[in-house]
Amino acid sequence: MANPSAGTDEHTIKLLSQARQGKACKFVMIVKGDTILRLRIFCQGEYEAQIQAAREEGHDGDSCWGVVSGSGADLTFYLSPADGFDSPPVEAMILKAFLLKEAQLEVNPTFAFVAELPAVTETQDEEAAVVVPVDEPEIISETVDEPVPAADPSPVPEPAPTPAPAPEPEPEPEKTAEDDEQTRAAKREAQRKFIADSYRNLPTPLKFTFVDIAAGKCAKITPENRDTTDAMQSYRNLMSECADWIRSDDALEHRDQVTTIKAILDAAKAEFLAIKAAIT
Repeated sequence: MANPSAGTDEHTIKLLSQARQGKACKFVMIVKGDTILRLRIFCQGEYEAQIQAAREEGHDGDSCWGVVSGSGADLTFYLSPADGFDSPPVEAMILKAFLLKEAQLEVNPTFAFVAELPAVTETQDEEAAVVVPVDEPEIISETVDEPVPAADPSPVPEPAPTPAPAPEPEPEPEKTAEDDEQTRAAKREAQRKFIADSYRNLPTPLKFTFVDIAAGKCAKITPENRDTTDAMQSYRNLMSECADWIRSDDALEHRDQVTTIKAILDAAKAEFLAIKAAIT
C-alpha cells in the first residue's frame, strides 16, 4: 500500500525503471514553490483521475502532466504548451534530487516541450516489463541544468574585523640628565650581575682559568675609576686570554661551557663600553 505522505510509491518506481529502458509512461506532478510534493507514473487512465488521487492523499499544490521516457540514466519529462505548460515546474536539479531521495534513482532528468506528447501504450499489466520504443517527438525547447562547479574545499576566509583605532600615545615625559644617569647605572648593574652569576656557575677548573679576567677585572670598573687606559688593557687581556683558552685542549674537555664563556665576553664588552662612555 502506498504511503500517502510519500513523494512516490512502488508502482511509480517500477514504471520509472521501465521508462529508463525507453518505455513511454504518463506522469502527473504536484509542486508547491520549488518543492515536489508528489510524482505519479502510470500508463492507463486519465491525468485528471491521477491528479485527484494525489490531492486526496493530501498533496495540495500546482499540478502538471505529460509523458516520461528515456535511455539509461537520461530521463526526459515531456510537457506540451497545448496543455498550458511553457516553463518547467521546477528546476531539473530539484527533480534529480527528488528522484534520488524518493525513488533511489540516480538519473539525469530534463524537461522538454513538444507540440504533441509521445504516444503511451496502455497495457493490461502496467508493471510488466513491456517496453515499446518511443518515436522521438519534435522538441520545441528543452531545459538542461548547467553543471554546478565543484565547491572550493578551502574555507572562505572571513573578512578581517576592522581594527579599532589605536589610542593616541601619551607624550613621554622629557628625560633629564639625572634620568639618563640612573638608566645607565641600572644597565651597568645588570651587566655586572650577569657577569658575576655566569662566573659563579662555571665549573671550578674554569674559574681558575678566568680568575683574573671578566669577573675579576671588568666587573670592578666603576665611573670613579677614570683611568680608562687600565680599563682598556683589562678588557684586551680578557679577550686575549679567553681566545687562547677556547682554542686550548682544556677547552675541549668543557666544550659545553664555551657558549657560556662567550656570553661572559659579550657582557663584559658591553659593560666596558658603557663605562667608557660614562667617564669620557
